[in-house]
Amino acid sequence: MTFVSVQFLILLGFTLSAYAFLPARGRTWLLLIASYVFYAYWNPWYAILIALSTLIDYGAAHGIARSDDTRRRRALLWTSIAANLGLLGYFKYTNFGLHILHGLLGDLASPLPTALDILLPVGISFYTFQSMSYTIDVYRRRIAPEPHFPTFALYVAFFPQLVAGPIERAGDLLPQLRAPHRRDDALFESGVRLLLWGFAKKLIVADRLLAVAQPMMANPGAGSSLDLLFATLALFTMLYFDFSAYTDMARGTAALFGVRLSENFHLPMSATSIAEFWRGWHITLSSWVRDYVYIPLGGGQPRGVVHQAAISLFTMGLVGLWHGANWTYVVWGLQHGIFMVLYQLYFLYIRRRWRRAAWINSRWFAALGWTTTMLLHALGMVWFFSPDLDHALTCLGRFFSMDGWLAGSAAVTWRGFPVLFGLWFVHAIMGRFYPLDTAQRWSPVVRGGCYAAMFFLIVALGVPHGAPFVYFQF
Repeated sequence: MTFVSVQFLILLGFTLSAYAFLPARGRTWLLLIASYVFYAYWNPWYAILIALSTLIDYGAAHGIARSDDTRRRRALLWTSIAANLGLLGYFKYTNFGLHILHGLLGDLASPLPTALDILLPVGISFYTFQSMSYTIDVYRRRIAPEPHFPTFALYVAFFPQLVAGPIERAGDLLPQLRAPHRRDDALFESGVRLLLWGFAKKLIVADRLLAVAQPMMANPGAGSSLDLLFATLALFTMLYFDFSAYTDMARGTAALFGVRLSENFHLPMSATSIAEFWRGWHITLSSWVRDYVYIPLGGGQPRGVVHQAAISLFTMGLVGLWHGANWTYVVWGLQHGIFMVLYQLYFLYIRRRWRRAAWINSRWFAALGWTTTMLLHALGMVWFFSPDLDHALTCLGRFFSMDGWLAGSAAVTWRGFPVLFGLWFVHAIMGRFYPLDTAQRWSPVVRGGCYAAMFFLIVALGVPHGAPFVYFQF
């Protein structure tokens, strides 16, 4: 069940109708049941898997909180981490591991199967990280364990953000799920706006870009290098609109029930550096990796440049592996790690030294930084959307081929670049001035008319049968 489906609208309508008439505890159970129905719609076994992860972390957190013995607390923490990563590793990385073993051992690995028939549970990477952060925060004594099991189970499985985030922290989400819901008309209306905005970004923009750019990426030799550049930039833009659309829908759906989810994007397409991009892209994953991987490894106080570089490469390699069990994702992550290291060196040895220079603070230098950032991410899309390393290397070879740049480009490329520039401009404007946020100043009749017009615009211009959200596969 996805947000862009009739089944979801039926579930949402029923849940909202029942929610209004139930007491606080009844609402918790209602949302929990709705969350499990939402998740089990793909496969009933998914509900058993997420329930198992929930039980493990609930028990481990209470055991940690009740004990003052350091070794016992640490053992319970690592039991929780091992169980979560074990489930994630089995379902997501078993076949990848078998592929690596067969490549390394050759005939010696012949007794092992080449692959197992394993169905990857939707969103397992998201709820695993969310549940793990709860146990770690209890271990660090930053939060107390949640005493009410249904509330904790709802924290893990809350259906608006279950399968593609945002990755919430227990300290932010649990108090909202625990507190009695008070009617907030402004928050409810903001949820409606976010839902409409998410539908528009997904059905009108993202799915149309995907339909144009994906065939061009799938067959890089059929067009020119400029065609391939357009395809990578279009896929990068599509990925933003697709993923941020899901986040808007998730935040909007949660707002209908009085819950405020975290912002997951802040002007990433306007970033003038690789570091600024990651501060505004998939913010909840970036902050999770920073707090639970990067800083514990010493990233907050590195022992020299080499140590800093090693931590950055490892962290970004892990981010790449989190995205998928394929060498292309690992290379994508390591590539961004290299870019981060280069930016850190630039910031350390150039930016700080020339921080008062007029040229380094000029608009043209910022424009150069934005252009470089966009091109680097376009290069990253080659790895992100390639099925294997051979295909990615073929694309890169086309990029750096003189024949490719001399070849004629398709008409869609020349028409497409102005569209991309227009979308980037709208993104930058909307990020600083979001027109629908001013709707509260208008009369209810005007607001209702705007929402109705936006709905009919989505129906008229949206793709009838949209593609699945890209981040569902992670």
